[in-house]
Amino acid sequence: MAVIGKKLFHSVFGGCEKHEAPNRGRYVSVDDQHALLALVMTFRPRVFIEFGVQRGGTAAYLLERCECIERYIGIDVPPGFQTALPKQRDEVPAVAGELALDDPRFEVLILDGGTQSLNPGDLPDAEMVFIDADHSEAGCRHDTILARRCLIFGGVCCWHDYGSCEGVEKVIDELNDQENDQITHLYDTWVCFELRRPNWELDNR
Repeated sequence: MAVIGKKLFHSVFGGCEKHEAPNRGRYVSVDDQHALLALVMTFRPRVFIEFGVQRGGTAAYLLERCECIERYIGIDVPPGFQTALPKQRDEVPAVAGELALDDPRFEVLILDGGTQSLNPGDLPDAEMVFIDADHSEAGCRHDTILARRCLIFGGVCCWHDYGSCEGVEKVIDELNDQENDQITHLYDTWVCFELRRPNWELDNR
């Protein structure tokens, strides 16, 4: 796997590590929010989709700072949903996206199965997708296929919790083995990312 250090990353994508992040989302660290902000400020997505928006802390943080985002779609599950991984059950929000609801660019989709209820045609074309929903192997694989199908060429796919969830690690490591290490890990964070390429494998594995 390709790994990039924070200093080099921010020298390429911007010095967002100097900005204060409120970290209202609890599950995405300040360093991880800084990384997402740097990528947004560099690639300037008009449509941003977040799989697993939780309370909307990351959405609110990015929307407050990024006028380039015209539409932000957050997807999550209803209260009481039983996650595939027991460790994620305390992450199910009482009110999905509540911290970003005041921004007219934000919309939330609360689905009985979360992103697992969606097919590729259910989402619009997007310039950036942040995968942070079901961290089981099957869930992450489904979300990766879904994200890749709605991303435009040159769009950015980001994954969260690489290094903290075995299912996420397995999916990303398998993709890197098959695709010559195209996914990059930002060292000392839980963020991985890559750009949409014309030769991406989109079928189920």
